[in-house]
Amino acid sequence: PVVIGGVAYVFGVVGVTMVGNVPMNKRLDHGDAAAPYWPTYQRGWTLWNHLRTAANVLAAASFAWAAVNV
Repeated sequence: PVVIGGVAYVFGVVGVTMVGNVPMNKRLDHGDAAAPYWPTYQRGWTLWNHLRTAANVLAAASFAWAAVNV
């Protein structure tokens, strides 16, 4: 369970943030030129955020399971 939690956290939380959300945020940070990108950004960011949330839940559940079964 600890390995599952660690992998879920590193790849599903940190990895998704670095690969998905940060590049999208940087693209949106170009002032008025980013306005047409907003609808695409909103859909994509929401998808990445849901994936990151699921990975957080999996990591927390795995770590809790490991702690209870020590």
